[in-house]
Amino acid sequence: MAHTALQQKPDGPGTQTIPPAGGPAPAFSASAGEVFWPLWLASILVPLLLFAGGAWWSWHMVQAEAHDRLKRTLAVAAEHAARAFETQDALLAAAQRASKGMGWDRIRGNAELASFLRDLDERTAGLGAIGMTDPSGRLVQLSAPPFTPPPDDFSDRDYVRAQVDLATAGPFIGRTITARANGLHVIRYSRPRLDQDGRPDGGVLWATIRTGELAPYYDTLLQHPKDAILLVRPDGAVLVRHPAMTGDDGTRLTGWGEDALRQASDPPGRTVLAPGLSPMDGQKRLYALRQLTNVPLVVVYGQHPAGPWSAWTHRVAIIGLVSGGAMAVLFWVTWVTSRRVARQAEVRAAAEARLRGAERLSALGQVTAGVAHDIRNLALSVQGGAKLIRQALARDDRDRASMVAELLDETAGRGASLTERMVRMVRRGQAEASAMATLDPAAAVAGAAVLLKAVIGSRWMVRADPMPPDLPRRVRGDQAELEAALLNLAVNSRDAMPEGGTIRLSVVAERVQQGDEYPAKLAPGLYARIVVIDSGAGIDGEILDRVGQAFFTTKAEGQGTGLGLSSAAAFARTAGGAMRVESPGPGRGTAVTLWLPEAPAEAP
Repeated sequence: MAHTALQQKPDGPGTQTIPPAGGPAPAFSASAGEVFWPLWLASILVPLLLFAGGAWWSWHMVQAEAHDRLKRTLAVAAEHAARAFETQDALLAAAQRASKGMGWDRIRGNAELASFLRDLDERTAGLGAIGMTDPSGRLVQLSAPPFTPPPDDFSDRDYVRAQVDLATAGPFIGRTITARANGLHVIRYSRPRLDQDGRPDGGVLWATIRTGELAPYYDTLLQHPKDAILLVRPDGAVLVRHPAMTGDDGTRLTGWGEDALRQASDPPGRTVLAPGLSPMDGQKRLYALRQLTNVPLVVVYGQHPAGPWSAWTHRVAIIGLVSGGAMAVLFWVTWVTSRRVARQAEVRAAAEARLRGAERLSALGQVTAGVAHDIRNLALSVQGGAKLIRQALARDDRDRASMVAELLDETAGRGASLTERMVRMVRRGQAEASAMATLDPAAAVAGAAVLLKAVIGSRWMVRADPMPPDLPRRVRGDQAELEAALLNLAVNSRDAMPEGGTIRLSVVAERVQQGDEYPAKLAPGLYARIVVIDSGAGIDGEILDRVGQAFFTTKAEGQGTGLGLSSAAAFARTAGGAMRVESPGPGRGTAVTLWLPEAPAEAP
């Protein structure tokens, strides 16, 4: 046969060969288990592939979410630190205004200024103290008692020394120290004291932040117990580490930390991500750094890999449960189907023995012989749907993946339903059961179009014409068998267009009058005419009359069985209709038409 659209797909291992009339008795070439080995394999591989793909996709999603949370948390911590030092700036500015125009002799022992500083201290939560030192480094004012403060020498403190060089004096954060008065860990923030002309005069204004006051807030920011929050000077000195660890004093960020600090300071205010080992506990973390814009301080958040790993394992467990459930369902469906096909094969063998010697196969024999072909196409549908699900998951298109999964579920249901009906059809006295079934032609063709779009392949477009309003509401025929027939025809059309093309489905109402020329002498009445049209290789006129005969195919031996069209024709005849194949000639496409008669109003 010259038209590849009419060459049927092979049924795979285990296909039964029915000899011509008068030939030897039929013999099955393989057991039902061998016929279904692709389905058994798919029942294992498809869920495993879904699991692997889901785990891979989930890992990348968890990493992206972890990076996003890391940046958001760093932004919150940096905002909190900026607000804290803005408060310190405001306090020091107030002290500057209160002492403006005073000489250091007047500042030393000034009760009114001391009272003002104590009031600022008491009104500011988390503040340790406010102090002032003269150009020699001696303490002259302190917001904490006693008054007058002892003239302690603070000239060795780094936050005091930083203001000695008047050319570079400015905001400075000292190293973490232990306060002499109460033993608490504190950091001191200093600014130069300005003279009446607004120039540094060598004196220092400083405020204290108790590092322990930060712990409760930082506890709310930690995403995982092994994460860490650090406050670091641009020179790498670690001022605060939460959770605190023994031996933190004097720790510096070196190596990766120095490079990251340089990047964070150029310009300040941007977020830098850098993996590295912690200088405190030696554990690897992903660090996010941001330098404050107006204060020489870098806020650092270190994300421990245990956090994203825990989130990923939780998701993988869910994916594993779903994949395991899918594997169990596929095993059950394959087992049930194989058992039914095995029982049907025994009945089919008996029917073939009775039909040996007949000049042509009856419609019942053709539909029965097509079981393996239809099951093969259903397996292709499942495999195609699984591929679409993987593609949708790779694009993070969950709606698309869910839709295809529903189609796979419907396909499995149709396969079981079709097998059950075919089993009933081959039993004696049950042939009329399929003939009594009815279907909605518009809904059936629309549903088949959706199924074909999902499984036929990306190079082929399946287009369903609009449904006319005058269609019969119900016609004779089983919906599962109609969908299987349309799938066979669509696969033939696809093979006729190896480079791609359009497969068109249409359904119209047609009234057959007495004497009209129709195939198989259709009885007068209203019919639904369903047409599958392609623009493929077409059919040679010399072999057009043989189209639809069981086992007729032009494919090489073992490449096809020729059962697709014969099964579709048998379905139409069983429903009381007919099938016709038309082609203008090679290279001009093919149209396959099915007529299904209107069902009586009292039909179920």
